[in-house]
Amino acid sequence: MKQFKVYKVNAKATAWGLELRYFTIFFSEIVVSGILLGVSPSWTKLLVFSSVIVATYLGFKLMTERSFIDGLTKDKLPKRIRNAL
Repeated sequence: MKQFKVYKVNAKATAWGLELRYFTIFFSEIVVSGILLGVSPSWTKLLVFSSVIVATYLGFKLMTERSFIDGLTKDKLPKRIRNAL
C-alpha cells in the first residue's frame, strides 16, 4: 500500500518579496508619488519621493521577514526563576 507524507508548508503569496498587504500599500504609495511628481516636477520632490519609497520598501521587507519581528517580540525573561540559595 502506498503511503503519503503530508508536509506543512507555510508559504504565503508575495510580490517583489513583500506580502500582498504590504505590496498594495507600497504600490499605492508609488502611484501617489508619481501623480504628485507629474503635477509639478522638481528635483527636490524627486529626491524626497525616492528616499521615502526606498525607506518604505526596506521597512516592509524587514516586516515581511518573520525572524526580525520574532526577535523583537520574544519574551526575554525566563519562564521559571530559581532561588540560588
